[in-house]
Amino acid sequence: MGINNLSIKNYITLLLFLTHFFLYSQEQIQGIVYDKLTEKPLVGVTVYLDGTTNGTVTNTKGEFSLIINQMPSEKLIVSYLGYQTVVLDHQMILEKQYEKVFLGEQTEELGEVVLSKDTWSRRRKMRYFKKYFLGDLAIQEKCKIINEKDIKLQYNPEENVLFASASVPLKIRNKLLGYEISYTLFDFELQFTNDPENGKQRRISYVSGTSFFKELRKEPSKKHIENRASYYKGSGLHFMRALITKTLEENKFRIFDDRVAGDSFDFFKIIYQKGGLVKVELVFNKTKVIYDQKLTTQMWVPKGYFLVDKFGNHSPPNSIVYDGHMASLKIGALLPLDYALVNNLN
Repeated sequence: MGINNLSIKNYITLLLFLTHFFLYSQEQIQGIVYDKLTEKPLVGVTVYLDGTTNGTVTNTKGEFSLIINQMPSEKLIVSYLGYQTVVLDHQMILEKQYEKVFLGEQTEELGEVVLSKDTWSRRRKMRYFKKYFLGDLAIQEKCKIINEKDIKLQYNPEENVLFASASVPLKIRNKLLGYEISYTLFDFELQFTNDPENGKQRRISYVSGTSFFKELRKEPSKKHIENRASYYKGSGLHFMRALITKTLEENKFRIFDDRVAGDSFDFFKIIYQKGGLVKVELVFNKTKVIYDQKLTTQMWVPKGYFLVDKFGNHSPPNSIVYDGHMASLKIGALLPLDYALVNNLN
């Protein structure tokens, strides 16, 4: 979307959002990471803000230093091969628990008791995992999980569920968007259910984890910049940012209920809260979102509300259920939370 396609009002709104996005309460945090057992400093530990490109590693003294933007829902991740990952939430950051972080060694967990025999081959399980973790075949061709062998897969025929886990972060080389992603997988479930309305099988997936993005190149290529802008448009991240800045229509989003379109904010109640979080309440638990008159997403909010931070990251992760376009955008189409919208203005 070029600047010529934006009205002056929308352009100013976007610039004000970007200024707030990048300059809001910057501060430097410093700490030391230790081995929990020996209490000796650990070298080369990765410390990053979840879902962003903002990270560093500890030096020979176990020290790290990081510039952060204060966000009500941010998480600081401390990750080291062979050790348990530590997640520091916003409150823990406020309490400066990052100043001394102790990592315990990763222990081999006993496998769960499997009552039913897993009859699926690893190849079949991996095919489903890649589709619902990375995305469709077009995306899979451009994305590669470097340490695929570290993924443990288990199919439970009684519950008709596929589970996946990994004891080390997954290394993903995404040539489509130009990122190298380190993804710590906490949970992956793919539920197969029959849809009585059309007799077809429905697949409901749930993925949770933390992610850290690095550029594949020193500078992203023109094609990577174009692909990022393309996948951003109509994504959940795009939608959330437009929602909290009340620019849905300007960003080509329309909201429907029972095929009837209305004013976007007849469907959403926006409540700005202290600390920067925005509470979004839905008038209807089920709402249809259409981007640019062609990309359709069904959106369910079981509890009737969710929270959004200034980056456009909603919480809790399972507070929204998507079906359609936004649901199809998996890790292979994922952009970091500090993805700069300015790409769309050039």
